[in-house]
Amino acid sequence: MIKRQFPTSTVEIDLRALRNNYQVLADSIATLPDVTHKEKSGLGAQDSHDAQDSHDAKVSQSTPRHRKIMAIIKRDAYGHGMRRIAKALEDWVDMIGLATVDEGIDLRMAGVRKPILILAAPNEQTAAAYVTHNLIATISDEVHFSMLMDGTRYHLEFDTGMRRLGFRPEEAVRVRQQAMIHRRLVCAGIFSHYATSQDPGSSLVAEQNRAFQQVLTHFPEVSLRHMSNSGGILFYGGHIEHFSMIRTGIGLMGYGAGHTQPGGLHPVKLWRSRIVQTQEVRAGESVSYGATWRAERDGFIAVVPVGYADGIPRALSNRLEVAIHGRRYPIAGVVTMDYIMIDLGEERIMPRTEVTILGGEAMDARDWAELAGSNIHEILTNAGREAERIYLHE
Repeated sequence: MIKRQFPTSTVEIDLRALRNNYQVLADSIATLPDVTHKEKSGLGAQDSHDAQDSHDAKVSQSTPRHRKIMAIIKRDAYGHGMRRIAKALEDWVDMIGLATVDEGIDLRMAGVRKPILILAAPNEQTAAAYVTHNLIATISDEVHFSMLMDGTRYHLEFDTGMRRLGFRPEEAVRVRQQAMIHRRLVCAGIFSHYATSQDPGSSLVAEQNRAFQQVLTHFPEVSLRHMSNSGGILFYGGHIEHFSMIRTGIGLMGYGAGHTQPGGLHPVKLWRSRIVQTQEVRAGESVSYGATWRAERDGFIAVVPVGYADGIPRALSNRLEVAIHGRRYPIAGVVTMDYIMIDLGEERIMPRTEVTILGGEAMDARDWAELAGSNIHEILTNAGREAERIYLHE
């Protein structure tokens, strides 16, 4: 992707909102029952990073807690800027979770020292990078044991219902045997992933939780255990076991993952652009490709230089509303690659006037997701991806 020297929009990232969201989540974690599993040394070779991890765990926030927190900031922190978000959170969280080895290397090059778990499956091309860049691998298949370099730290992933990556619970005995055979590696943790914790009331959450607890009986030495995400702690707090670490990602950005918005969270991203041209439109005239919108009366259309290449889903055609001077205006017609057109009615608003595309007085990512038949993660990751980013309240 060519980085724009002259961006047509700006994204404001509110780091004060990020810190607020962290505190809301940390406070929720602090109310959970204490961790009952006794700390043990783990499976495999002596972990030379134990002392450093212990030092890193001394976070600079005031809420007492008995669980560690992993910040999931994969895919450029859901479109918020991975490096800057990592720097903002580094003194607050115990670990960082990323999608790929490339992301991990990028954060190491940026000077981030926190333990980093790579959630992607390792392969022959990435195997050496875990040791070289002090990254933690995820082992989700037996072939990964023989692939990784001596001394590599890893977390075991078990599939308790997601049906994506990981060992099935009934494979736990064989997986333990493999871990013992490959003691040249360091088993530093074990985890699973909920499929339906984004909203309250799912029976599958409890089923998966019980399955994971059964898996853990085969790995008493491994003290770092994680399964709960933001939805897990906010919607299922006292109803399930939450183990020794919580993963939180989309909650840090101010949203719940599903249809239910948790209280106290504030969106971190605000996307703005400006009108580049205002056009007269006459009653009966169509706007944009396919002529799906026609003016009911004489009026004005504002052209704004952002489109689906910038992260506005085409599914929001004739549905999206933006904000100008605090007032909502609907878009007219199909979202094009580089532009959207705004129905101003009979009001003529001049070029260069600021338009809020996402957040603030406009629709938020939850609104977009519901209208586009998508989810908040996809919306935030793509929205304003070519915009200039401005970080506030550092």
